[in-house]
Amino acid sequence: MPERYIPLVTPPPAQDSPALWFAFQRGSILVSNQESAALPCCCTLEEHGVAAVRSHYLGLLDDQHCYAAEIDDAHPLPAGWAPLGLRDLFGMVDSTLAALSGRALQIIDWERNHQYCSRCGTPMQPRTDERARACPACRFTSYPPVSPAVMVLITRGRELLLARKAVWPAGRYSAIAGFVEPGEMLEDTVARDKYYLHNDPDHYDCDRQNADAHLRALLLGHSLTMQITGGELVLGQWQRVMMGELDGPRTRTVRAQVWGVAG
Repeated sequence: MPERYIPLVTPPPAQDSPALWFAFQRGSILVSNQESAALPCCCTLEEHGVAAVRSHYLGLLDDQHCYAAEIDDAHPLPAGWAPLGLRDLFGMVDSTLAALSGRALQIIDWERNHQYCSRCGTPMQPRTDERARACPACRFTSYPPVSPAVMVLITRGRELLLARKAVWPAGRYSAIAGFVEPGEMLEDTVARDKYYLHNDPDHYDCDRQNADAHLRALLLGHSLTMQITGGELVLGQWQRVMMGELDGPRTRTVRAQVWGVAG
């Protein structure tokens, strides 16, 4: 996600300035203006008579506080507000706002689905120092899950192979995509010995022949945003920062950029 967004966990001590609200009802995001796809901007949703079932602080977007919230399915919406499918929103807003909308929905879904400990059934409690829910009885900790996925664009000359689900609206198509299944290795999702334009000397001058490594890096992610408090990385009990070597060994460069928030 571009540098406009700073992910944070701890909300400001007072909600006294207008914030951007990623509010969801029945899986659709709520907009205060359907034509412009404008998101609600207010200190609290209660200003509009809307009560949230649950909410999460997301961080700062262009120095503006952001929250994710879920609204009860039966709650009436304020005049002018409307639900919008997330895929429909993606074509109406910039890429940063679209990505943050998806992040907000995933966090809301994660909390809704992890109200109780999967080990002992005790109600989970939110942690204040990280994005996690902890069990006070057996100390099991749940984090938002990461689901590696792969997407490929299959071409034949100037033609593209696209697919669609039967339940999609007419005219919507997608490149071929799928998730990495449990037990499946990254090597199984991206074959090394297949033809890739990146490895073709007629198209690119890279002599490493490592298109498969680039594709695996897309699955794993090649950058990481971490929270620092008191000069120390904020990590969960079982969290670590790891770097995988996909086409080496060879010399690597690691770059770090630090953002600070005054207050």
